[in-house]
Amino acid sequence: MTPLLIVLDTYEKVVETNELVTWIETQWLAEAEQCPHWRFLVGGQKLPLSARARWQPFAREIELERIADQRAWSDWIRQRNPRVEDKHVEGIVLGDDGLPATISTLLAGLADRLTAPG
Repeated sequence: MTPLLIVLDTYEKVVETNELVTWIETQWLAEAEQCPHWRFLVGGQKLPLSARARWQPFAREIELERIADQRAWSDWIRQRNPRVEDKHVEGIVLGDDGLPATISTLLAGLADRLTAPG
């Protein structure tokens, strides 16, 4: 059977709602042991902290590293707007020291502001 990946990103925003956090940590993730073909990816600045939770033995915490590869950022943003120049990408990537959340936000904002010719 092919695994199913379920992604929940920006978990720190979910933390603001206690009822939702309780549901995620005590019910949703608890189903992990009963669903061996499911994979859960929870990302964010804050993550579920239920050390006593039944799902905890199945969890791994991975800290994402910075992405300073300017070519990767150029390729990514040019899919959104081909008018973003390498000099813009270079300045933003170097200025933000490879922090993906900030770089993606700044590049996306730049791409949205650049208008197509004509």
